[in-house]
Amino acid sequence: MAKGPSAMPSPMPPQAIMTIQGYWPALHRLAEAGDAQGLGKDERIQAILKQLLDLPPTVRRQLLADALRLSMELPEVHGAAAAAIHQAEQPSDFKRYRAAGSASAG
Repeated sequence: MAKGPSAMPSPMPPQAIMTIQGYWPALHRLAEAGDAQGLGKDERIQAILKQLLDLPPTVRRQLLADALRLSMELPEVHGAAAAAIHQAEQPSDFKRYRAAGSASAG
């Protein structure tokens, strides 16, 4: 994987990510595939576009639609995931306090 100023180091070894199934490891592989295209953002974009244009037109259009859908959903997914992680990492006493507070507020 190419490392550059914009490439973030992975906090866990790749083999740990690859043993998990589903959405998140696929997202991680996509990020790594993008990083592998070049050091700078412009270089990566050009390499990615070249690969896209080498595909048949119907495949290109489907992938473009997929990219649009993901680019629109990812900010919301990121926000919800960050909030869920924050909640999950709170000390258990704080979780009980919040649960009791929200139950009495309703």
